[in-house]
Amino acid sequence: MPQDKVEVLVLNVEVSAGNGSHNEAEHCSSTMAFQSKYLTGRGLQADQLRIVFAKGDSMEGEIQDGAAMLVNTADQRLDDGCIYVVRLNDHLYAKRIQHGFDGLSLVSANSSHRPIDVPRNRLNELAVIGRVVWSGREH
Repeated sequence: MPQDKVEVLVLNVEVSAGNGSHNEAEHCSSTMAFQSKYLTGRGLQADQLRIVFAKGDSMEGEIQDGAAMLVNTADQRLDDGCIYVVRLNDHLYAKRIQHGFDGLSLVSANSSHRPIDVPRNRLNELAVIGRVVWSGREH
């Protein structure tokens, strides 16, 4: 691998951009190369990044079905308006975070999908995997 590129682990998981995706085992299936200058320019470290794949149409317009998503596992702060991969009830979701008075909502880009509300007293059931910092797919 040339020094100007770094490898990011690709996990064999699908993350729902729909109604939830259940994954039994998560293991590395390969790697994907990124320009090291691109990653460092965004303050990202390759060992804290993972590639997962979107499944479904709930994030259409922002993240397409089948798109690779670069997830920064070091960023788990749930900033309002940002897209995160989260686990809720054993399902993985890629959703935009919207904070509310009594908890937060996992919001889809596709308006035909209703938000998933997580009340404050159930936030401990939400596991943050990381923030989506890039997505793309082949055509």
